[in-house]
Amino acid sequence: DPIENAGFRVTWKLAARTREFKIKSYPSFAFVPIYFIYFALNGKGGSTTDRFHHMQNGSSYIFLIYLSTIVLSQMLSNISQSDKYRSSWVYYALPVNEPGKILSGMYKAIISLYFLPYCLLLSIAMICIWGPTVINDVVLAFLFCVVYGILMALFMVKGLPFSKPVMVKQAGGKMITSFGILFFIGLLGFGHYFIAKWETIIWILIIPAAALVWIMLHYYRKQTWDNIELSEV
Repeated sequence: DPIENAGFRVTWKLAARTREFKIKSYPSFAFVPIYFIYFALNGKGGSTTDRFHHMQNGSSYIFLIYLSTIVLSQMLSNISQSDKYRSSWVYYALPVNEPGKILSGMYKAIISLYFLPYCLLLSIAMICIWGPTVINDVVLAFLFCVVYGILMALFMVKGLPFSKPVMVKQAGGKMITSFGILFFIGLLGFGHYFIAKWETIIWILIIPAAALVWIMLHYYRKQTWDNIELSEV
């Protein structure tokens, strides 16, 4: 769609070039492997080598992909904010009746520019350590993370790309919503961990997970101006 394509291109260019956005978002890329290594190797008893071999023989790699939601959450938290938000008057001047298309393009740009390449790097590392049998788990976990991101975008990101002033605090209601969505993805992650030993089930679950992503993106595109938090520009 031309409007969705415009939202995609605007978000891609600004997210790739805006210094303030990158300063706020880039540190999250390092948090994920640091947190995972700390929790995976910080056990009691045995040497670090023993704990590594124990980790390699387990299914803890699943949580590595789910931890990457930290990156997605940080990106989405910052994508609608800018110090130069007054330039966003152009959104409201254009004859756009369905701003959800801009939001959908925005979300797809974040996934394509940052989240997908980051997950691919994590996947390569996981395949090197745990072997190619983890591929189905990686695909399913990635799809669930995308679902988490859409939920975050629906309930937490109420502004168009770089259209709102920088906010220091989140409202109490949004904090509760954020924890609720985080709890939901946590349940999916633990459920995935417990069924990981059944390879066929994981492959089968990929199909409804992909369908869920498509349905949720289709719904996200239907957002109206009533769902958008407008800024005084």
